[in-house]
Amino acid sequence: MESRFLLVSLYITAILREATLSKRKEKLKQMTSGLGLADAYTNTLKRIQEQSENQSKLAMQALLWISRSERPVRVDELCHALAVEIGSTHLDLDNVPSIRTVSSCCLGLIAVDKVACTVRLIHFTLQEYLREHPTLFSSPQGTIAEVCLTYLNLQPTIDPWAPPPEDMMKPPLLEYASYYWGIHARIETTNTGKRLAAKLLNQYDKHISARLLLLKIYSEEGWIPGSYLSANFTGLHVVAFFGNTEILTSLLKTKDLDLNRTDSEGRTPLIWATMRGNREVVEVLLSLKGVKVRKADNDGRIPLSWAAGNGHQEIVLALLNKDPATLRIVDSYSRTPLLWAAESGKEDIVNHLLKKGANVDRVDARSQTALTCAAANGHEGVVKILLQQKKVNPDIADHECRTPLSLAAGGGFESVVTLLLGVKEVNPNTTDMRYGRTSLSWAAGNGYGIVAKLLLAHKDINPGLADKRGWTPLSWAAEHGHEEVMKVLLEQMDANPRARGVDGQTPISWAAF
Repeated sequence: MESRFLLVSLYITAILREATLSKRKEKLKQMTSGLGLADAYTNTLKRIQEQSENQSKLAMQALLWISRSERPVRVDELCHALAVEIGSTHLDLDNVPSIRTVSSCCLGLIAVDKVACTVRLIHFTLQEYLREHPTLFSSPQGTIAEVCLTYLNLQPTIDPWAPPPEDMMKPPLLEYASYYWGIHARIETTNTGKRLAAKLLNQYDKHISARLLLLKIYSEEGWIPGSYLSANFTGLHVVAFFGNTEILTSLLKTKDLDLNRTDSEGRTPLIWATMRGNREVVEVLLSLKGVKVRKADNDGRIPLSWAAGNGHQEIVLALLNKDPATLRIVDSYSRTPLLWAAESGKEDIVNHLLKKGANVDRVDARSQTALTCAAANGHEGVVKILLQQKKVNPDIADHECRTPLSLAAGGGFESVVTLLLGVKEVNPNTTDMRYGRTSLSWAAGNGYGIVAKLLLAHKDINPGLADKRGWTPLSWAAEHGHEEVMKVLLEQMDANPRARGVDGQTPISWAAF
């Protein structure tokens, strides 16, 4: 139904654009001869291209940006993008079109969202149509990259140690260009794009776009660094971040670069490429003389640590092939690459690291092993792999005396609990150091009834064990109102509903409260 209304709208728009009654009748006859939506788009685009050269160019460039942008493009961003003359050294503000002009030239194919202030295509089927007709645009991704790079080259350099200027976000296209030029260029790199990139990257550590990009990156990681944000974040760093091997190769030819230069967080270009999983860039960097695979960032993490933790298996293989000894290097948290891989649930990488001789029971600063990390995060596959290792301690306690079983039970990870309970060395009644709570206590307090059933089915379980406050698992379930868990526990004879804690409260009193 929606597509029918759209079709009618396009027909009406086309008819009303005819100047005389005779021409309108002729257009009506053409439009009602069984044409579908795709035909309507074709006819509309044909009429767009029959406009004056400037109008046609403006409309097609607008459709290019709207259909290929990495996110919905704002009105002011689009208008500034359409005013950019690629390679120009200045922006003529008198050349910025109004959105009314742009919309008029597009003959009804675009719409403005007045609430979000963004511009979109008139219908999702138009997006599909444009994707199915790639010849409509010449080098679409490369063109957007060229516009972004031209725009960025118009912006000022800044002191990386100075506070951010108040008007940092004023140029409308600056934010989009800073975030996404590298993504568009990676998809399609033109020779013009390479030249424009070289101009930007040679001053990138002092460029305002470096600060904007880093703000976005670190905010996505959950924290905002200080005003020194863009210090030493060079062109080589950003190319490694975006993963563009063509621009990287071009950049390496222009001048001698410090391949191991660290930014304000101690990250080298190799670390950035590794973190992002840009395998081809990693391979190029590893082929260069002098690249240090043991160079660590401010947290003591080397490239292998990042590759293992982020699940980039091919990069892990390449780094180990370059320097197998990095397998045992620990970071500032006393963590090995194996612990990071286990915590992230990367089964293939854990397998490979173990085959290469990784220490399965190496503990970090919190006395946690790879098994502890995997169990605490519910990674069943990794837990299964680690339990098959001869030297693994399945009941090892961390800095708070919490075992893998305790952490898995507290997290409600049923399959991991099942695996651990199947190992004879695992004691289901072990209590932690901080609270004196058992695995059953953690499961009950967090409302995980199925986990509680699994624990209660173990022949050695003691459901009535109280913690340092005198609270039993039943007390914890009652205090948090987990009725189903209470029913499961009360079916056990040893679960005393009248057992008093240090505070004098019983499970019954908690339930009543």
